[in-house]
Parts: sequence; C-alpha cells; structure tokens
Amino acid sequence: MRTTHPIPECSIPALFEARVRDDPDAIALRDKGVETTYAELNSRANRLARLLVSRGAGPERVVAVALPRSAELITAFMAVLKAGAVFLPLDLTYPAERNRFLLSDAAPVLLLTATGHPDLSFRDQLIWPGRDEPADLAEHDLTDGNRTSRLLPAHPIYAIYTSGSTGRPKGVLMPGAGLVNLLSWHAATLPTEPGTRTGHLSAIGFDVVMHEILGTLVHGKCLVIPAEQTRRDPIRLVRWLQSERIQQLFLPNVMIESICDAAEAAGVTLDALTDMIQSGEALTLRGSVSRFLRARPGRRIHNHYGSAEMQDVTTWIADAHTAVSPAPIGRALWNTTAYVLDEDLRPVGDNAAGDLYIAGAGLARGYLNRPALTGMVFVPDPFGAAGTRMYRTGDVVRRLPSGDLQYLGRADNQIKVHGFRVETGEIEALLVARTDVAAAVVTARQDRLGLNRLVAYLRPAPGAHPEPWEILAGLADMLPRHMVPAAVVTVDRLPRTPSGKIDVKALPEPVFDVGGAPAETPVEAALVAVYREVLAVPGIGADDGFVRAGGDSVGVLQVVIQAREAGLDITAADVFRFQTPRALAAAASVKPPAEPGPDRRHPLICLPAGQLRLLQSDTPDLEEILPVTPLQQGLLFHSLSAGHTDDAYVEQLTLRLDGRLDREALRDAARALIARHGALRTAFRFDGLPRPLQLVSSAAELPWRETDSTGADTAVPDRRSRFDLTQAPLLRFHLLRLGAERHRLVITYHHAALDGWSLAVVVEELLALYHGDRALPPVSPYRHYLHWLATRDRQAAVNAWKEALDGVIPTNLAAGASESGTRDRVVVELPAATTQRLDEFGREHGLTLNTIVHGLWATLLGEETGARDVVFGTTVSGRAPEIPGVEKMVGTLINTVPVRVNVEPSQALLTVLEHVQDQHSHLSPHQHLALSDTLRLAGTTGLFDTLVVFENQALRPACAPGGDRLRLTGVDVAEDSHYPLSLVVTPGHRLRLAATFQPSLLTSPRVHALITRFGDVLAAVPGQPHRPLADLSR
Repeated sequence: MRTTHPIPECSIPALFEARVRDDPDAIALRDKGVETTYAELNSRANRLARLLVSRGAGPERVVAVALPRSAELITAFMAVLKAGAVFLPLDLTYPAERNRFLLSDAAPVLLLTATGHPDLSFRDQLIWPGRDEPADLAEHDLTDGNRTSRLLPAHPIYAIYTSGSTGRPKGVLMPGAGLVNLLSWHAATLPTEPGTRTGHLSAIGFDVVMHEILGTLVHGKCLVIPAEQTRRDPIRLVRWLQSERIQQLFLPNVMIESICDAAEAAGVTLDALTDMIQSGEALTLRGSVSRFLRARPGRRIHNHYGSAEMQDVTTWIADAHTAVSPAPIGRALWNTTAYVLDEDLRPVGDNAAGDLYIAGAGLARGYLNRPALTGMVFVPDPFGAAGTRMYRTGDVVRRLPSGDLQYLGRADNQIKVHGFRVETGEIEALLVARTDVAAAVVTARQDRLGLNRLVAYLRPAPGAHPEPWEILAGLADMLPRHMVPAAVVTVDRLPRTPSGKIDVKALPEPVFDVGGAPAETPVEAALVAVYREVLAVPGIGADDGFVRAGGDSVGVLQVVIQAREAGLDITAADVFRFQTPRALAAAASVKPPAEPGPDRRHPLICLPAGQLRLLQSDTPDLEEILPVTPLQQGLLFHSLSAGHTDDAYVEQLTLRLDGRLDREALRDAARALIARHGALRTAFRFDGLPRPLQLVSSAAELPWRETDSTGADTAVPDRRSRFDLTQAPLLRFHLLRLGAERHRLVITYHHAALDGWSLAVVVEELLALYHGDRALPPVSPYRHYLHWLATRDRQAAVNAWKEALDGVIPTNLAAGASESGTRDRVVVELPAATTQRLDEFGREHGLTLNTIVHGLWATLLGEETGARDVVFGTTVSGRAPEIPGVEKMVGTLINTVPVRVNVEPSQALLTVLEHVQDQHSHLSPHQHLALSDTLRLAGTTGLFDTLVVFENQALRPACAPGGDRLRLTGVDVAEDSHYPLSLVVTPGHRLRLAATFQPSLLTSPRVHALITRFGDVLAAVPGQPHRPLADLSR
C-alpha cells in the first residue's frame, strides 16, 4: 500500500504565518468567550518566541511548557515552534511525579509556566505571561537570523512521552516534515472552510493535540477552548458543543461514545457537529454513535490510525450508510507506505493476519536519548530506497479485499489461544450486542500452567445481572471453541488510562477453574517436584498432564532420570500413558538400589587369544575392545558398500563463531575433548572377524586444519573426503577465518561414531572447555550403554514387534532400490505462527510434536502411494533413563524402528494421532531391537524407504555464552542416509523440514511438492482435528 503526493517544502511556522497574512482579522482562538484574532495570536507568539530564543531555545533544544488548557497554552506552543525548539507539553492533570520524570529525562533548556509550580521545580523557569516578559520585544515574524540556528524540516518540533513496556515512559521526537505532510493531507480531506470551529478537547500530553491545534490554525479555522470542568462532564460538554456551534472534534472512540450517549440523554441535537476525527483506539460503530451519523446528512467519523511514533498514517471514513463494526483503519495517507508482513518480513496475502510496518513521511525521528530502543523499532526498510526506515508498530492487521486495513490487536501483547491469533473485537461485539451488557473488553491472562486463556470483562447494563455461564453458553453457539473465553468477570467500571484507553493492566485477575490439586502422598509430591523442575512450570499440580504442560520425548527422559534419583521406578511409556503426577504415582514402584555399571575388567566381548593378540599388536595404545551395536553394523555396511563413492554417513557440522577467538585455546579444547570421550578415540575392525568390533585407543591425534578465507563467504571443506574407518579418531576439525571476529569451525565426523544427541554434547563441552568457566560432569562411558543393550529381554521385544508388524505390507515411495551416489536437498520452514499453533494444538490434546509429525507423514505417504496401511522408519534416541549419565553420553545410541499407521480416509485426524502416540508408548520399552530383527519379523528387507528423523535435541545458538566473548551465532548441519528419502524435522521458533533424497529415484519437483504439501498439512492441523483424513486441508 503506497501513496505519493507532492507537499510544500516549508516549516510549520511558515504555514501558520501564511494563513495570518491571508486573513489577519479572522478569529483563531475562543477561550471561555474571549476571542483572539490570527494577527493577535501571531504577534503574541512572536514576542514570546524571541524571549525563548534569548533564554537558549532553538533547533534541537527542548522547551517544556506547563500551562493549563487556555489561549496562553496555544500561544506558547506556537512560540516554541517559531523559535525552532522542541515543544514538550506537561499535562498538569497528570501526577506530579510523572511530570518530574519528563523534566529529568528530556533535560529541557527551559520550563515555561504561568505562576510556578512547587511540584515542578526546575533550574531555569520562565514565568509567562507576566513578570519575565520584557516590553520591547518585536512582534514581527522570526527568520533563521533571529534563531540560534537555521530551522530545517528534519528538526523535531515536539516531544511526546508514551508508556514504555518496562514502566519507564519514553519520549518520541517528531520532525516538522512529517507534520507538514499530514496537514497538507488534512487540507484535502477535512472541512477547510475558514471559520470552521474545532473543539479543543484532546489531552494535553497526547500527540493528537498537535493535530488538533495545527490542523485548525494552519487552515484558518477557529479553536474553541472549554473550561476543564466542562470537558470532564459529558452533559455539560454536549451542551457547550451545542452552544458554541462546534463543527469538528479530534478525540478517541471512548469520548465519541460518551458524547453521543450524553447528547441523547440530554436531548441535544449537536446539529452543527459534522466531523469527528478518531485516533488512538479501535472505532466501534453501534448504538448512539450509529444514530448520530444517521441524524444529519453529511456527518462523518474519520478513523485515523497512528501513534506517538508516527503521524496518522491511514484513514477510513464512516457515514450514515456505514454498517461495519469494528471499523477498518483504512488506507495509507499521502507519501506513506503500509506493509503487512509475516515474522520474516515477507508480505502476507489479503485476509491474512500480519504485522504492520509503516514507512514514509510520517515517521518520528526516534526516542529521545534512547538510540538502542530506536534501532529496535525503527528498522531498515527492505522494500524502500537505501537508508530508508520503517516503523515496527507492534500491531497486527489484515488487508481486506477492498484494500482497507483492519486492526486485529497488539503483537507484543498478542491474544493467542492454542496457537490461534484471536480477534477480540469480534468477541466484544457479540458481548455488547446483549441487552444486559453495557461495555466489554476481552483480553488474555495466563493460567497456572502459563497458558493463555481468554477472559471477558463486562460492565453490566443498568439493573442487569448477567450470568457468566449463560454468557459463555451463548458465545459457544456463535464462536469457534478457541474464541470462547475461559472466564467472565463483571466489574463496576472498566478502568482507563489518562488518555482514555482501557487500562488492561488494572483489570482484576480472574479465577480459572482449578485443573490440578495439591499432592496428597509423598510419591505424588516427589513427581510434582520433578515435573516442575523439568518443565520449568512452577504452577504444575498433581492432576496436570505431562504433554499439556509442555513435555516431549526429551523432557520425558529427564523426568524418568530424576524420578529414579528420587527412588521411583517409572518408564517413559508410563509418563506418556498416565500423564499426571497423581496417576503416575499410583503406577510407580520404589526402585531398588542401582547396580554399578560394568567394570572395564569384565569385557563385554570374548575373543580367542590369537585374535586378541593380533588386535593388540595392530593397536599398541589399545584401551578397550567393544562390540558394535546393530545400528553401527548397518552404518558400517552401507559405508563399505559405497566403495570409493561418497559415504552417506560422513556428516558435517558448521559452527558460526563471532567475537574474539583464541585459536590455540580452541584447538586445546578440541584436544581435551578427544581425550575426555572414548567414543572420539574409536576406530572399527572387520577384516577376518565374524562381526565388526570397535577399538578404543588411549590417545588419538587431533585432526586440525586452519584456513584463512578472509573476505569470502563460508566454504564447506572436504565433506566428501571419506574416513578410514580403521583409524581413530573418526572426526576432524577445520577452522576457517572469515574476518577478525568471524570464524567457522567445521566438524566432520562419521555417524558410526556419533549420533545427533552426542553432537550437541560435544559442542556444548567444546565451548565450555574453551571458556574454562565451569567444571564438566564425569564422563559416562559408552560401554555402559552397550552393557544395558546386551542385558535387554530380547524375546519380549521380539514378541512386541511381531504383534505390531503382523500382516504389514511394505510402503515404498520410490520406484527402485536405494543406491549410492549424489543426493539432493529440499528445505521448508514453517512460519513461527504456524509452529506455535502446532505446539499449542499438541498441548491442548496431549500430543507431542513428534506424534503429530509421524501421523501427518503417514497420511501424506498414504496419499502418495494409495496405501491404507502405511509404514516408514524413524530414529529413536536409545537413551534409556536407567543408564547413569546417559543424557551426557557420547557415542551412537540411536536406533531405527518402523512406524506403522492405519490411514483409512474416513478416520478423524485426532483419532489417528492418538493411535500413533499410544503405539509409540506401547513399543518404547522395545525400541532397542535391531532393525534387522524387525525386518525379519516383517518378512521383508524392503519394509520402508522413507526415514523420519526428529531432532528434538538439535544444536541451537543459545547454548553459547554471550557478552564480548566468543559466541556461537549459528549452526549448519549436513547429514544424509542411504534411504531414498530422509526427512529431518527440527523443532524451534520455526519448524524446519529438511529432506535429502536420491534424484535417480525421486525427482526434485516431486520431492519439493511433497515437502511443501507436508508443511501445508501441518499448518492445517490445528483448525481441523476432527475432520476425516480425506478432507484434510482440501
């Protein structure tokens, strides 16, 4: 939305002085019956301006004015502008403490006041009018020669303080050029007949008062000033408006409603009043306001959108024929651009909610004395010319098909429920349409679990006593479930800020239905404490569900570990099955004392003496011989089968490091890391052996390279360089220098030595060793996992998988068998809002994000292949909580298991997802069984050809220290598999879907369409949980 229009290149004082010359005898001010002509106002302002200049006022210097609403205040305002200074109004109706803060923060050169205020003591005061005004001051207009310096359009003309999110008000500096643009637009759209009467009602400390005063005086109109008592009494005010024949008003929506209500009550027609200009609130057109518009032809309410940080920048006009509520905020004014963007600053389509950004002539310079805050909200305009800025309004809007913008709410105080962005105005409109409700506001409050819940605050109609349950029942018949408030609170009045807006912070706290309860037994208390610690939700009670409170498969591991430390024997399956601490406590048993892990003196594998001596002679520094896991054996098989082509299991991690880097210290940290973990000193042997073995050396050389790539983009070196699997270590480091404080550390490794979880541990410990600021926990040796694996009940696992895979039919997406060779990649990221909606949907229905991904991927495979019984592979962490220190263990613990899902099209989506989660819970104790065994049970080696990897322990930049030290600012991972298609799903602010595939089997357009479709289906889930799969997102 862009608009352009030429405007005059002149100052605000010049515009006013031109109007004075046109008609010097016209009435400019009428203050309690006393009139002042334009010539008289100009002369008085010129005299005062010269006095201000003599006291130091001028461009870029602030002058504070503390005068009551009066002709003197208007004169002082014009004088400050004529001096070229910055006008800072102090509203004497505000608390003295706030005005003292403004004086301290703005540091004006002068405080202009009428009689002196003991609450506003200031080092340099000017008492005016009166004793401090010399008699010989000239009355003609000032020029730049009379000012302290030349007055330019970019110089600020006023400073307005607005509330800050931290509680500290912030001053906004507005340059003159933006106001000239607005006033020029006023001339084309508002009543401009000389003598038009404007009521001076705007709050003194509100930016709209500048529009009210200057929009009147630069266009030859008359500003009529009421007594303060009249302004505050609605009945007296409407009678004053009638007697003074007021034609135009600038005021917020709440005052419009008050005036229209009072006029009806007092029987006042307000027949002269034709135009009301509303800004600062959402305009509502109902009741007496609608009747006011219809009572006389030509009446209009102008809905202007703006804030202290920008002039009014959009407009929409309501008249007698308008029947829209809530009203749109309209289209951009002259020389203004309104962008509706997503969280990645990309334009959104019509009717889609997005964040509103404003660029163009109306922007403020920024915040007074707060450059950091200015830089945060006045950001570069990616769509404009170089050096241009746009303002992040913090408001959420959508563009209607008509081209008008509709305000939906605040982004920094978003009303979001279960991931849905809720337009509270729709709910409020339904509430005030009731005869028993006089006024309503809907906002969000957090419940005990930190989840947003809608709350409706009502002011009942006189004599009415609305019942909350009846109101909620009525809303439930008209609104989607996520828009029905969780609580209704009746109040005698809706509190307001001094500017007339609803003061949401002053509303009373609601009482939600209590979902949990105190623990009643020691076991329940222990589990409640564990939940609170792991999930970081202090309000969890004994009846609160694990998933709803934010739990996932990583959190469940921590719950089980901490429960075992507390002496309770539970499993991950128990947590997902029973969910609440109370139900889990009933199922838990007291755990016997833990047995120590296997001693190195008791080997996990027995070898003939000859083989043992041969291995010892080949590896003089041999520390330990370990068996390989079934998954490691499969990885080694595929790596060796690839021959001299690319090894799919050579993977790479690139760390983006910013800040001062000590290269020697980083290399020493890498060397210490290898010495710390046996898995990083491991190689494999397979020649002449019935099964491969892993040999752990007591020492290994650090493979380290450094390259100076200053001035170049980051390069990814040597990923395709294969490892000699018989030589440790199976990882190497390459440090790239891109600039003085920009480096990339590339860690290349073989997947048989490390899994993704271990990689996060490796990076965390590498940075900790580099900084040397904390002790690392003792290493939990990899052999502990191998011992645990060897002691599992294999027959129980076989029985469970045999039942799960009974009658299964392979699901193959590709047309042929997997083969080695190059692989292509497709990456799709879901918007942050969609990701949050998925998370909230999962919490609401007790489903993990992993479950949702698996269920939807199965649905998509069913669509692609026509199968109703779908199977694909997935990786599981393999980190059993009963293994001491497993969460920090380094090695390859993962396993690949099948996921089987019935995707009959008539089934409801939620039913399918619940089945997927139940199946996962049932099979989780048996996920250690080798894939080769599960494939034999299925009777085929080609059971599936797609693999889903859910990286919920993925590396994130936040794990690095901040400050001026070395910072981890980004992570890039390159990984493959031998499957025709492998999908890596990475949770985060934006859910990431990364598919690698074999282009000889699956074409790039097909995979791109498939992953894009997957993202679309995921986005559609929260809105249609009960729809059959056949209708999903269609």
